[in-house]
Amino acid sequence: MNAPTPDNPPIDSRFTCRDGGIWFDSGNGEPRRIADEFHVIGHAYDASGEPHYILEHQGNSFALPWTEMGERGGWRILRRYIRRLPINKRNQERLIEYLQAQALGERWTLTDTAGWQGESYILPNGEIIGAGGHTLFKRIPAHPEVFSPSGTLSEWQSAIGQYLAGNSRLCLFAGAAFAAPLLRWFGIDGGILHVYGDSSKGKSTAQQVALSIWGHGKDAGHSWNATGHALTNAAAARNDGLLSLDEIGEDTQNAVQTCAYTIANGRARLQGAKDGGNRPELRFRVLAISNGEHSLATHLGKQGRDIMAGQLVRFPSIPHALEEKHRFDSFRDFADHLKEASIAAYGVAGRVFIEKLCKMDSAKEKERAKTLYTAFLKQLNDSFPMTAQQNRTARLFAACGAGLMLASELAISGITAEQARQGVLRCFADWYENQPQGNIEETRIREHAENWMQQHAQSYRFSQWSDNETRPDHAGYQRYSVQELETINHRQGKRQKPKPRSTE
Repeated sequence: MNAPTPDNPPIDSRFTCRDGGIWFDSGNGEPRRIADEFHVIGHAYDASGEPHYILEHQGNSFALPWTEMGERGGWRILRRYIRRLPINKRNQERLIEYLQAQALGERWTLTDTAGWQGESYILPNGEIIGAGGHTLFKRIPAHPEVFSPSGTLSEWQSAIGQYLAGNSRLCLFAGAAFAAPLLRWFGIDGGILHVYGDSSKGKSTAQQVALSIWGHGKDAGHSWNATGHALTNAAAARNDGLLSLDEIGEDTQNAVQTCAYTIANGRARLQGAKDGGNRPELRFRVLAISNGEHSLATHLGKQGRDIMAGQLVRFPSIPHALEEKHRFDSFRDFADHLKEASIAAYGVAGRVFIEKLCKMDSAKEKERAKTLYTAFLKQLNDSFPMTAQQNRTARLFAACGAGLMLASELAISGITAEQARQGVLRCFADWYENQPQGNIEETRIREHAENWMQQHAQSYRFSQWSDNETRPDHAGYQRYSVQELETINHRQGKRQKPKPRSTE
């Protein structure tokens, strides 16, 4: 790297770096300190092609766009990391000269999405696991500390992991946490797994268990009470990772309606750029978990919206329940223990999982994960007759099963691979039992037609069979036959001359 030091001075000899500061010597007196010391260690281009300096100050690396040098936005970025910066205009101009006098250094990769970058993995707090090389994540969350680890893997396994056994919903959500970094290996864009039930059923407990794999069991998650744009940004910051959304009933801004497809498909809404054209398309791949007192269909129905078949398969809902309380006197005590444990030992299991994937033969582990996924999906297809739409949902469950089983084989989850398989399999069976059989869209069309006829069959929209005039919103004709009312939609063809009403 080309950081300027006393042994590697800046290109412009008027500037020196010493005693923790940047000094300027005009040649007319003593050198003057103009700012705290920082260095140019590289350069990068973002997704739109905009060039950036990569700067370093006291071990922190950050990016400064060339176009922001000397502008308000540029000073804001510098002040976020550097305490002492020039106040007067003259020294500010000198600091810009200092920047432009530095060698650009090596080329870096600058990204605003977390997850896999080559052979390295970026956590939502910017931490890089694996052979990261020169990579910088610029979308740092407001509270990166919630993704810092606490405790050890053995402590997490003892306090949380072992209790996944016998609890299918805990297995499903923990499986989602481990499966999220593997989705691209399975060819899955993403999805949302939703559990619902009464407030005392422990739904939030299941989510805290899953969150504890990657970060703080409570604070690392989000609420459905947010705008669609905010949730899209949160998903991008968790690319190749887990997104947790709490309490669907708090959705007051139609975030569920607007984000169901966005999160599951991994594409944000295309937006125009201020200078013309479009902004770079924001893409990501996340596996989300959600909870609430109602299923997705019921929630949308309460808002007066119909659920689409695509939402059903991308956003499966299953009733929640804790099934095994283990050594605890009650399920409440069990849930309370898990909640407390999730904010004491957290953020370790996921790191160990990624570290093992990176350190071991990645090609071998990739094939093992794909084998587990393929076998799980085959079992679901062999055991449950499915439509193509239901098979898409089955892929989400198979991914969760494979993720948890792989974590078990790597001695991370705290349970056996067979316990993991049985838990996720139970969840799919419960989901399948509550699904309409056959093509969902065709079923919805029939239901809508039946409901519409029930509502309007006796209304003025159906004219009498013998009427010669119709209303503008005419829907069809009606006549009586054998004591029953028949309605004939006007699109089905010409009316036949009515037969006399039967007296039998």
